[in-house]
Amino acid sequence: MTIEDIANKEFSLTPEIKGIPSDEVDDFLDSVIEHLENKKNSDAIINEITSKEFSSVNSVPGYSTDEVDDYLNEILEEMARREEETAALRKEIAQLKNSAPAAAPVPRTSESAGLLLTKAQEMYDEIVGEAKKKADEILNQANMDSDKIRENAQQQVSDLTARFDSMRRQVSSYYDSAVKAYRSEIFITPAGMQEK
Repeated sequence: MTIEDIANKEFSLTPEIKGIPSDEVDDFLDSVIEHLENKKNSDAIINEITSKEFSSVNSVPGYSTDEVDDYLNEILEEMARREEETAALRKEIAQLKNSAPAAAPVPRTSESAGLLLTKAQEMYDEIVGEAKKKADEILNQANMDSDKIRENAQQQVSDLTARFDSMRRQVSSYYDSAVKAYRSEIFITPAGMQEK
């Protein structure tokens, strides 16, 4: 799921059937944005999404309940997938840190025992250093990926919020025009003259 996917996502307005009030969806997305901006753990965001119950409307157009639910499920699946990737990378880092070989014991009977011990220690330090470097690289990449995912999600939510606001303004404008047209029809007589 990319920013472009979310930016192009449109929820259907449902004027004739039960729907979710668009302002309620907007407020909920604002809450999700706040979680992402404050970098709260993903369990809190997942909990909020799974426990959210929207009210329904009949008198004004609302967003399609099925579409909103399906979309929130897509977000949850993407978050779960990314959490699994992060956990796997952390496990790999731990394994790399723990898999550095121990230095072999050096016999003390040889004249070159000191030299052998020094070489062994250098090799051990080199191997451990490489393992730590690789672990740090993996951890840094995981952090960068996590930050990028969070930024993408924040941008996607921001884009959706802007689209929702635009749709809300369009619906309001349409409603005002309809009321205006209805009222102008009431004050015109059959002969086309205005009543006083």
